[in-house]
Amino acid sequence: MAETKVGTGFISELNIQNNSKTLTQDIRGVVKEVAYFENILNHSVSATITLEDGTDVKNSLPIVGGETVNLSFSDTFEDSVDVETGYDEKKFRVY
Repeated sequence: MAETKVGTGFISELNIQNNSKTLTQDIRGVVKEVAYFENILNHSVSATITLEDGTDVKNSLPIVGGETVNLSFSDTFEDSVDVETGYDEKKFRVY
């Protein structure tokens, strides 16, 4: 059964890098919600990031799919650990 901890997170880093790797943009200011999912049966991790975009991030990069996302966050519970992804081995892609 999935464990849900709503409203407890602290995002220390959330950047998106365009496909040509020429532009990286910090999008923490336009994030409405981050949902993070781990699947131990498939050895996979996924995240859904919902933006309230008043700065036109989608067109300024532009976001077309395949961009790299760097995410680092933790929650405020005592047993929490920092979750980090990066631009090297552990990276998210926009789909």
